[in-house]
Amino acid sequence: RTVTAIYEQTLKQVAREHDWKCISTRATLTEADTTPTFGWAHSYPLPDACMRVIAINGIRRLSCESFWKQEGANIYTDADTVELEYVAYDENYTKYDNLLINAVTALFASRLVAQRRRDGNMASALLQEYNQALSRARTVDCTQKHDVKYDGRQNSLMERSRRSFR
Repeated sequence: RTVTAIYEQTLKQVAREHDWKCISTRATLTEADTTPTFGWAHSYPLPDACMRVIAINGIRRLSCESFWKQEGANIYTDADTVELEYVAYDENYTKYDNLLINAVTALFASRLVAQRRRDGNMASALLQEYNQALSRARTVDCTQKHDVKYDGRQNSLMERSRRSFR
């Protein structure tokens, strides 16, 4: 395999393994001409660049409130519209944050070392570095809150309750 092919495969794998904000985007999907055979009312083809679905109609992928199913390159749902948030395959590395660059570099290097040098120890060490890079990205992501909308009433309620305890 060529180095370019290994890089592309690596980038796609890393993109699928985390909700990378730096390469995330949104789209309103257009319904397919055919309906699902059973179980769902509507079918929506995913964008070609979609590597990982983050949320549909504001409900995150791992939510218990799932009202959709992904099969292949399609979303099946009973919803009349689909607003998709997803991680997109993007070769424009200027959009990548340092955590994504570190993860791609470590996995890419582990594959090159395994293939070119046949050095299993170094490949294992680089693979461990990749897993640590993913872990760091998940930790940072957890500390950056998701889509919290400000409600001015919250502040006044908190202020009133704080004053009542003085």
